[in-house]
Amino acid sequence: MLATVASKQHNYRRAIDEYNAAIAAQQERVDAVVWLRLAAAHDKTGEYSLGIAAAQKAIAASEPGTPARELAERENTRLKALAAAAAMRPVEKQSEDSRAPVPRQ
Repeated sequence: MLATVASKQHNYRRAIDEYNAAIAAQQERVDAVVWLRLAAAHDKTGEYSLGIAAAQKAIAASEPGTPARELAERENTRLKALAAAAAMRPVEKQSEDSRAPVPRQ
């Protein structure tokens, strides 16, 4: 799968695009592992809310007690903790034209 190759090359944006394309092609029955890998790619890009959504779909697509379900539940919990921590960090203002940080006053 092209998404896995992209992910191994640390090209997470491409991996996300490829996983989304695979999901769109499968529509009816997407394997939990595909959702889980998509969640991990979103994690690597800092898109925690999208990763949480993918992890929750992995949970829904897997059977209770399976390794896929356990991994998805752990990833979901981990991503929620990362999202909460990110929300607590101060955000630096950026100028609109340069996107360079603007010192706080």
